[in-house]
Amino acid sequence: MMINFQSHGNADITVDDNIIFVEATGPWNKEYIEGFHQELLAASAHLKPGKFGVHLTVKGEAIASPESIEAHI
Repeated sequence: MMINFQSHGNADITVDDNIIFVEATGPWNKEYIEGFHQELLAASAHLKPGKFGVHLTVKGEAIASPESIEAHI
């Protein structure tokens, strides 16, 4: 039985000088990760071709449900 829960988690995503900055607050569930991926795709549209980086700052409870980890991978 598949149950959809309310999205849990938050992230502020910015792009500066070909670096994606993510400040993520957990815990995270699968429903949140699905939206997070869309936000990352939108941010990646602002990258110039070539090398880029990601700077991740984790805040709160850095806990992800097994389903969210699987969806993220």
